[in-house]
Amino acid sequence: MTGKIAEKIATPEVTSHGTALKLLQKPLVSEPVAGNDRVRALKVGETLFRSGQSRTDVYRIETGLMMVSSIGDESTPRSFDLAEPGDFVGLGFIEHHSSSAYAMTGCVVRSYSPSEFAQLADCDPALREQEAAAIAREFNVRKAKCLEEASRKTTAQRLAGYLLVVARMNTMDGREPSIVPDTINCGFLTSLFDVSLEDLVAATKELHQAQLLELDDQERAVIADFEHLEEFISA
Repeated sequence: MTGKIAEKIATPEVTSHGTALKLLQKPLVSEPVAGNDRVRALKVGETLFRSGQSRTDVYRIETGLMMVSSIGDESTPRSFDLAEPGDFVGLGFIEHHSSSAYAMTGCVVRSYSPSEFAQLADCDPALREQEAAAIAREFNVRKAKCLEEASRKTTAQRLAGYLLVVARMNTMDGREPSIVPDTINCGFLTSLFDVSLEDLVAATKELHQAQLLELDDQERAVIADFEHLEEFISA
């Protein structure tokens, strides 16, 4: 039965554009507006946000200069960027900041909600480019971390993680989450995990023996226990 399972896996809040333009064309201010919590003044060396903090808003530099430093490791060196008046900082796609921003000079910043920024970016390709660059940086950092974490996992754990991704994709496409598509074949998985066919079969056998993967009555590979599959990955 294990061989058949291995074979199945191995072979098989929105504003109008007019409002957005008004936001974008709003003149840069030199001083905070009394009673306006959207506008904030920072002294030299003061931090606007730190890496790891929850991302709630994005910020436009109204006056002054800010230094934005991104986290780094052996595979992704730390980087430093200078943000000038008119630039946005705090952009990205993950829920926590992956960089820190602090004032190089006295600064004034204005905050925007994600939906407000989205409307602004729809009207200004330059803003969309700023956002795309920020997302690309975060993606590369996240990718490097995932690869590093994966290198410490066994082949069976990596296969389990991939199966959970397949389940999520099935759900998004309106398919049964637990069914492993026939399109997932041996060559793809051995190349993806950089392992031999023997290692892949052994990993499949391990998941089957742990009662996490089985064949149904149509001989399709099926994820048998999502909860324990997640626990298996982090064990």
